Amino acid sequence: MGKAAEFQKSLYGRPATIKTKTSLFINHVKPHVTQGGAPVEMVHQACRSWRNDDLSIGTIKGCLVLLGEYLKFTYQYEIDKKRLSNQYFSERISPPEKLKVWNKEQVTTALIMADGCDKELHAVMEVALGTGMRRGEIFGLKWADVDVMDGYISVSRSLDISSGESGPTKNKKARRIQMSDRVAKVLEKSYTVGDEGHVFKTYFDPTPRLASIAKSSGVPVITFHDLRHTFATTCFERGLSPKWVSAMLGHAKLSTTLDIYWQCFDKKEDMEGLYE
Repeated sequence: MGKAAEFQKSLYGRPATIKTKTSLFINHVKPHVTQGGAPVEMVHQACRSWRNDDLSIGTIKGCLVLLGEYLKFTYQYEIDKKRLSNQYFSERISPPEKLKVWNKEQVTTALIMADGCDKELHAVMEVALGTGMRRGEIFGLKWADVDVMDGYISVSRSLDISSGESGPTKNKKARRIQMSDRVAKVLEKSYTVGDEGHVFKTYFDPTPRLASIAKSSGVPVITFHDLRHTFATTCFERGLSPKWVSAMLGHAKLSTTLDIYWQCFDKKEDMEGLYE
């Protein structure tokens, strides 16, 4: 078995993630690393090709990650992804778009509408808005993961709604997150004594149904993932610790949280009397 094949077998993550990684590797990375040569030559050849092929910046970022993992796996060679991005793709990197979130009034309006016409979606919305959990993490939740007495949820898996298969969380790590009384009450409504299965018995793509609720209630249409952003921005508006929010969201690094939500902090502060 060649090194490329060995590397492909080592890829891990949720089923959909593995599928995406495999496709990126076969189509955009493998052609540049299986022709011999020094690792540094492979890196620059790949970057020049990706730039000429006019790949999206999202695809390029994914390819850089896979290229780095392959070279480390095969040659113990480390690449500087940030330097390469600046060297080859700086003109393609644009400022992040403004996050799409609901304010408190819009959240309340949408939840009332959902509670009245789509209780299944309403429960999932409440968990997303109250914990910041990802869609797959919510549908992968089992009753053994929910500790209502202590007010915590253990997040250890993610369910791929396209296949129904469970895999690890996005950063491959389990986390224990705090649960509000409101979320606990929503979950308790669907609990049956002795049930050890999934909290939500059916899984579905909530974004189309969320869009319908938004249109009916007159609030901006957002995706289900934007409820996660709504949770985070609401926490920051309340002055909660970025480190705590980062832990709730399951980010591997605090810097990831700050990069995504910097617009929540990027404002002029009152510095008068700083040393008085």
